[in-house]
Amino acid sequence: MNNPDIHNLFSRKKFLQLTGTTLGAGLVFVPYRQGDATGDKQKIRRKPQWIIDLISLNDTRFGNLPQMLKNGRVNDTSDPDFGGFLDGYGLPSVNSTSGFISRAICSITLPESQYYESEELMQIVREAANYLVRVQHEDGTIDLLNHNFYSPPDTAFRVRGLTPGFKLLRTKNNIPGAEETLEALQTFLQKASDALVDGGVHTPNHRWIMCDALGRINELWPNERYLDRANRWLTEGIDIDEDGQYRERDTVGYSAHTNRALVMTSKFFDKPELLDYVRKNLDMTLYYITSNGQVVEEVSERVERDGRRMLSLSNQYYSYRYLALRDDNQTYSAACRHIERNHFNQLTGDLKYFLEDPDLWSPLPPSGSLPRNYEKEFRGSGVVRVRRGNYDASIISRYTKKGIFFAFHKGDAILWGMRLGNSFSGMGQFESDDIRKENGAWVLERKTEGFYVQPVPEEKTPIGNNWNFDPEFYDTYGLMWHTEHRERTRVHPLIQRAVIREIEGGFEVEVSAQGTDNVPTTVELIFRPEGVFTGVDRHEQLEDTYFLKNGFGSYRAGGSTITFGPGTYLHSNADLRGTLPKMDLPTVVLTGITPFQHKIRIT
Repeated sequence: MNNPDIHNLFSRKKFLQLTGTTLGAGLVFVPYRQGDATGDKQKIRRKPQWIIDLISLNDTRFGNLPQMLKNGRVNDTSDPDFGGFLDGYGLPSVNSTSGFISRAICSITLPESQYYESEELMQIVREAANYLVRVQHEDGTIDLLNHNFYSPPDTAFRVRGLTPGFKLLRTKNNIPGAEETLEALQTFLQKASDALVDGGVHTPNHRWIMCDALGRINELWPNERYLDRANRWLTEGIDIDEDGQYRERDTVGYSAHTNRALVMTSKFFDKPELLDYVRKNLDMTLYYITSNGQVVEEVSERVERDGRRMLSLSNQYYSYRYLALRDDNQTYSAACRHIERNHFNQLTGDLKYFLEDPDLWSPLPPSGSLPRNYEKEFRGSGVVRVRRGNYDASIISRYTKKGIFFAFHKGDAILWGMRLGNSFSGMGQFESDDIRKENGAWVLERKTEGFYVQPVPEEKTPIGNNWNFDPEFYDTYGLMWHTEHRERTRVHPLIQRAVIREIEGGFEVEVSAQGTDNVPTTVELIFRPEGVFTGVDRHEQLEDTYFLKNGFGSYRAGGSTITFGPGTYLHSNADLRGTLPKMDLPTVVLTGITPFQHKIRIT
């Protein structure tokens, strides 16, 4: 079978169609019977061109099927993992396998696909489905081998991904191998339902993924216990602040998962009030779009957001489209258009969800405009976002596990983050608890103290020789505990500040550290990996590390350039003891000694 040339899909004429009328209004008359997947109402719908284009893009995943099977699947029939697909580490993976099944079923069941009713592809899907059944635990859970074991949340993610394909395949059970595949998938899904009913979670978003999965199982095999369990989670309330940010602050990833889960839960369990939380988050997200069309990730509390991947708004497309149509919201329609213009090929992973709800095929409302010029504080999140046309910035307080307090985006050139650190008793990483505006500038500040403690008073000292080995006597770093009984002496303060002002074409960041003299100081400018530096000196030992000793440096990526400086160089220690480890990204370091005060212009 020939692999369709993906580039031909986006000829100039096609691109104008995708970004103009066809994605919202133009329809190609290919019949689809709404309800085929669930057995309900039989209303003929017509697939719009954008759905057909996604089907073609989905087909490209199977363009070199023999090579995919050779390198990406367990092919030894005697291996218990036979039929399973491998993850990026070469391990057989339920995630990779279920993803393959979902994509392949879309192609097999849709007449617009070149793999329509493909017996060869159906055989591979059958083997993959049988693998899922074999590796599923007796309690219904599955393992995510690189992190979680006996995991109800990961099971829920697989349920929500597999059920649309399961419903689609029921409409094409005449294909050889389809009945056995359906039987295997039904076994997997019904067994998984037990894990959903009594399983726990370990991150905030998992609760809503569980509710989504419970609703999907209940749609297929109704049972009051699924509704009861979903209600148990929902009674905890949604973890959203006054700005519209969810607890994990992961705008590009888990916020999108949460939004879609709440949309589906609202539909499955008739709870339209849940959509208010989704609207609030989608409204906030509009201000997290960067000048190059990506989405801010540096504010995320998820440790996997490490600046190495460009992240787009595409994960939010489903929710924006659903509510654009439901609410006749022109701003949400503009967000959809933005995704269609810039990231259309990233929507193929959601094709299965678009197919199960033909109401999403309706033409979008007329588009409004997206915010491009603003200064907006999100106090609940501890974030300020500033956008001025072709550049934007994030000012960040509170703990993000990365120590980032400022980020700057200018087209493809991205200063992913700035950090301030001092070699100060293991407490020198600057992270502000608050952000405030003074005299037109945004101010972040942190005060801490170094100290030494005296012996525990005699009357507080336990009797016996083993009290020093009591685990309760030490903190997690092995330092002496019970400090409430100890006198602090030689107390020495450290006051760290960052003052951020807008200037022509960018920002001035004034950093300072004072209170104790002669403390080594570093300012790190951490960039995305795609660019090229000028005006900086390479560190002799540390990879991807540079000093800006004086004057100005620049960083160029794509057609954009960020200029930064002036530099300062008072010592050569670019990785101070007691601060966060250097990130695996190109980093320019400025060094100083307290009392330290330095202004850096970034344009």
